[in-house]
Amino acid sequence: MDRRELLGQLGLIALGAGFGLVIREFIFDRDAERRFALYNIMRELRKDMTRKEVEEIINRHDAPFISKRIEADYISLTVSLGGINQLYLSMKFAEEKLVQARFGGEDHPDDVPKDAPSNIE
Repeated sequence: MDRRELLGQLGLIALGAGFGLVIREFIFDRDAERRFALYNIMRELRKDMTRKEVEEIINRHDAPFISKRIEADYISLTVSLGGINQLYLSMKFAEEKLVQARFGGEDHPDDVPKDAPSNIE
């Protein structure tokens, strides 16, 4: 391999590495947007809010990547964080009042990002 071929190969490697870094940043930024959609909802929640107030907050922050499961006594919101990782925001109600709001991860409490707002217990 002569010097010219070597420089060409190194150039391709550098280009590939640069492209990989750009793609990685795009993926992390996407995940941040998804996480922060749930974080913004949680930051507005207060214990003993009415279910109607909670639903208004959710509707204000609605996004196509948020999956919702709505039942009589709870609401669960889910966003995908890339791959198989998901972040859940579960809200429980008693007598139409919010009594609990918690973040959950895929399999373990450590799956919840460290920058998540505090749970409401």
